[in-house]
Amino acid sequence: MSLYPSSPRPTTPYAFRSYWPSVTGGPDWAPQSRALTRFNLVEADLIYKAKSFSEVKTLYDFFENVRGASGRFTFADFNGIGPIGGADPGVAWASLFVASGDGIALEWDLPTFALVASPAPVVYANAVAQTSDIYTTSWDDTKAFHIKVGAGTDGVDLLTAEGAITAVATAPSPATSGTSLVVAAGKGARFAAAPFYANLWPTAVDPSAANVETVQVTAVVADTLTIVRAQNGTTARTVVVGDQIAVPPLSSVILTVDATCRRALRRARFLATKNPFLYEVPAIYSYGPVTIVEVRK
Repeated sequence: MSLYPSSPRPTTPYAFRSYWPSVTGGPDWAPQSRALTRFNLVEADLIYKAKSFSEVKTLYDFFENVRGASGRFTFADFNGIGPIGGADPGVAWASLFVASGDGIALEWDLPTFALVASPAPVVYANAVAQTSDIYTTSWDDTKAFHIKVGAGTDGVDLLTAEGAITAVATAPSPATSGTSLVVAAGKGARFAAAPFYANLWPTAVDPSAANVETVQVTAVVADTLTIVRAQNGTTARTVVVGDQIAVPPLSSVILTVDATCRRALRRARFLATKNPFLYEVPAIYSYGPVTIVEVRK
């Protein structure tokens, strides 16, 4: 699914309108009309006046990319006040539900997008505030959780648990039954006091029930972990140097976020029945209002 480009911006804020289907009927003397409010759809007109040719061409190219009215995309802008990462104010949202921990997952799609860095989002685990940050290319590994703007599915923001995640520097021996391993230098101090459970899985892939071995860590001495293999119904795997090890949130943890964001239409489409753009030469172009509407999956 495409993501609506952060440029060009509308010249003025645009208003959202209700787009609720309705049912009508009844006798002539008592006509009935009832909105099907469970759909909760909205629409808006995007007016691009006094924009340069290159800016309007950006919108035209995107319109073509999603095949006009039939295309679906994420509209990550709120009331025309700025692109992702901008300094414009957004809307404050409290207790956005993210997910319940399952003892394996370390990443979750947030139910929104375009979080802003100031005021900083606050991540809660069972209503207890945790340390967190918004990152672009690298995170602060002293934080418990990290938020990457636009890195999740369909352009939504991604929440990542730090979970003392690190790499295996020395693998267990034998690889499928050894009871100790060494993590990257200096990372042993990031782990909590033993005992605790941790997950082992291959590098360069996301952890899942299919590739994770859960171990119980019974002792941590510097960067050396003593482990009990194949815990919580998982199967011992061949652990090699470079594999990932992390302590995920417990299965009893519920994660929520307080944040300011530009949440608008997560899934939208253009309503235009024909291409609203007309080009003759770069100096002569015209365009009608571009109407978008929220759609369901």
